[in-house]
Amino acid sequence: VRISFDSVCVNNGFPRHVFLKDANTGVICGDASFIVRSTDGGVSWVQIPLPLLTSAPNLYRISFAGNTGWTIGEGGESGLGRMVFRTTDFGITWDSIARVPYPSGQLNYSVCFTNMLTGFAGGTSGIIFKSTNGGLNWLQQYSPNIGFRNDFWFSNDSTGWCTGGGGQIFRTVNGGTYVNISINQNI
Repeated sequence: VRISFDSVCVNNGFPRHVFLKDANTGVICGDASFIVRSTDGGVSWVQIPLPLLTSAPNLYRISFAGNTGWTIGEGGESGLGRMVFRTTDFGITWDSIARVPYPSGQLNYSVCFTNMLTGFAGGTSGIIFKSTNGGLNWLQQYSPNIGFRNDFWFSNDSTGWCTGGGGQIFRTVNGGTYVNISINQNI
């Protein structure tokens, strides 16, 4: 079976993550506050501006629950780092709603919402934050080991996995307290 991909170029952006609602509608986030949206199966993409930006944080992940979606600025020392942006119309418009309270110098790499209220954010130094009110407030969770948190996936509000630096994989079955999963090196 031969698989091929068509190529489309979007100017002024470095795409990092794509989320598809269906075969026609998708949103991509990326470096320098890059958000683009397609409604024609990815043939064309329209750049969507984020509000209140005097600098352009990198956006590594985007997460949706229905038409509501979230992305978080990478961080750093700029005043807009770790800003949470939310859309309620599948990426047509975005609002800034909060900041994730990472310590100074810490960066955000990932965001994952399991439903309209419950979301997780992860970044450098192994820090994981959880929101239970749609991204308005964030509380730090227990997370063993040091290493960045790159991505999350949840099968429901309680059971999820997190990957990160050094080949780490973490699992939670209670919606926030993570246990380390050891990797069998003899595979």
